[in-house]
Amino acid sequence: MLARGLVISTALVVALAGLAAACGGDGEGSEEDRAEVEQTIRDLAAYGAEDIDAFLEQVTDNVLDDFFGFSREECRQNAADCVGEPSEVTAIKDLKVSGDEAEAELTFTGEEEGESFDEKFRVLLIKEEGVWKLDGFAGANEEIPEGVDVVDLELNEFSFEFDTQKTRGGGFAFSIKNSGDQAHEVVLVKVPEDLDIEAALESEDQPEGVEDIASNGPFPPGDEGTLVFDEPLEPGRYVLLCFLPDSEDPEGTQHANKGMWAEFTVE
Repeated sequence: MLARGLVISTALVVALAGLAAACGGDGEGSEEDRAEVEQTIRDLAAYGAEDIDAFLEQVTDNVLDDFFGFSREECRQNAADCVGEPSEVTAIKDLKVSGDEAEAELTFTGEEEGESFDEKFRVLLIKEEGVWKLDGFAGANEEIPEGVDVVDLELNEFSFEFDTQKTRGGGFAFSIKNSGDQAHEVVLVKVPEDLDIEAALESEDQPEGVEDIASNGPFPPGDEGTLVFDEPLEPGRYVLLCFLPDSEDPEGTQHANKGMWAEFTVE
């Protein structure tokens, strides 16, 4: 296993998390609807494996199939993997409600295998028969600071396309576009120089020396976004991966295991 399983799927697998502070946004929608959307996010966050029935009542088949990679019954039978452990939302912003659709951007902190990590992404909800339900995830849109080099990164089935010559200096940000027909995510890890990527992807064990750097997504087909780093990347070997399940594969094979990974070196 390379990195931490599915990133947004990890965000999914560990569930969302309790809602905190910043509830800004200028979206339409009644105060009642906005409050119900927030409560839905809180409820999903608080669920663990023992709450699988309640969890399934607040998610659509779309999000189960496309992002979790589980059918409703498979999720019920594998509750620990499907729901996972609660985590903590540290911020929510740009909450928008329009009719029976809602969207918000979340930042939350979780923990896996004893290590903490931060995630930032958008959640999409719809209202069905009077109940707000989680319907999808999308990447966050962080502005690229002025003066930072921009490297175009195209996502497809199943590849990352970019100019590796432009990443050598380390002081850049990715401008992402999903040109594929499936949702994709972008996970960046730093790896040892001698790591066999293919073998690591096939292994069930986490290889030593792998460092999580950043991630964003998922990006639905046609969606765009960015991957911005807090500081220039240090010299070393880096790998981009997508761990989302193949929506057209009955086995739900992760995209990385179908060749969706690419590496570059910072000098």
